[in-house]
Amino acid sequence: MNFFELIDDSTFIASIIILAASIIWTTVALPYLWERRIRKVAMVQEYGQESSPRSQSTQRFRLGMRKAGRFLAHFLSLILCCLLAIWTAFIGFNRSTLWYATWDDLFGQLDQQVEVQDIGGGDPTEGNKGETSHPQPKQTHSPFTKLQTESLSNPALPGITESKQGQWIKTNIDGQGARGDGTTYIYLPPSYLASSNRAYPVVVAFQGVPGSPAGFTEIMHTAEKYQEAVGKKEVGEAIIVAPTVFPKNLDTECRDVPGATIETWVTTTMRSWVQTNLRTNNSRDSWAVDGYSAGGWCSAMFAMKHTDIFGAGIVRSGYFAPDYTKGVQWDNPNNPAYLLAEVAKGAPDTRLFVLVGKKDGTKRASYDAFKQALKAPTTLTEFEVGGSSHRWDVWVNSQARSYAWLGKTLAGFKYSE
Repeated sequence: MNFFELIDDSTFIASIIILAASIIWTTVALPYLWERRIRKVAMVQEYGQESSPRSQSTQRFRLGMRKAGRFLAHFLSLILCCLLAIWTAFIGFNRSTLWYATWDDLFGQLDQQVEVQDIGGGDPTEGNKGETSHPQPKQTHSPFTKLQTESLSNPALPGITESKQGQWIKTNIDGQGARGDGTTYIYLPPSYLASSNRAYPVVVAFQGVPGSPAGFTEIMHTAEKYQEAVGKKEVGEAIIVAPTVFPKNLDTECRDVPGATIETWVTTTMRSWVQTNLRTNNSRDSWAVDGYSAGGWCSAMFAMKHTDIFGAGIVRSGYFAPDYTKGVQWDNPNNPAYLLAEVAKGAPDTRLFVLVGKKDGTKRASYDAFKQALKAPTTLTEFEVGGSSHRWDVWVNSQARSYAWLGKTLAGFKYSE
């Protein structure tokens, strides 16, 4: 780490020192200096009582200006202290969240510093080349049930409208447990209501913690970014399912924890609900996972450990070993069943797109250990930025590339007219 880099200890210490000095200056030194100046003017005025009225008026004016100057200086110093306090708090918070690793990160100078490369055994696009172990599924499926074809009257899809545009709906899928929250956002693509005989691939998207699935609708604008890739014929239309996997910001790590069986719910209950109520292709080549931050861990974990369901995973600033919130640890963090570097040694048949930053700290370390353990048929496409990858603008901007990758990588997501 460079000296005085944004997340370096020296920067944080320097900020604290400057803040402390500003507080001392504002509360002790500045009042003392101004008191001396005003006292001096007052003494001059007192000894000048015998002087002319004009001279006395001048002295009173000077005293008034001194007092006004004192007020202004004190006010500006207080403003400076407030700004420095905010800055120091930001530096401290940023060191723990790693939003901005470098000054270039903070001022947006790394937008063009992106490297994309394929790593690991095998060809990441082999799913669209010739005959594979997972042939391309058909884009139509028959017969569908009434729930699937008459979506406007399906009570499980509240808020659905006849819009010819793509639309998000919000529903609840029970089954997580007493501490769970089945709130789930579902995106139906523009052609969904009009094409009642068509089945669609599914992207299951996981938010970070703290966070909400609404991050995909209000901040990530995931549907819009995905449809942009569809418009460029880089990927086929898909249903996007964004479930709550951190109920009430409980750090489940997408595992089965007391009161919230998230891993089982995602792979059984939620998946069955989606297949029952929506028209989906059910091949693993038509199901992918996507996630950012802690949701990136979820994406990596599901893609690596549940290859019978998911054919690929998009990991945005995730990590590859459990990273429990302080004071909350559901399992031994060194359990090899969830150390993805260990899981990788078993060579699961999956494909990953990983967004990572050169300055991602401990998350980068877990990724590097994972990357070294990869072997065919697991494949990895790395999207690397120069600083920290752990922030909204990087996640948003990476979506276009990741969805184009998905269209090339999994047969079920290949664009078709």
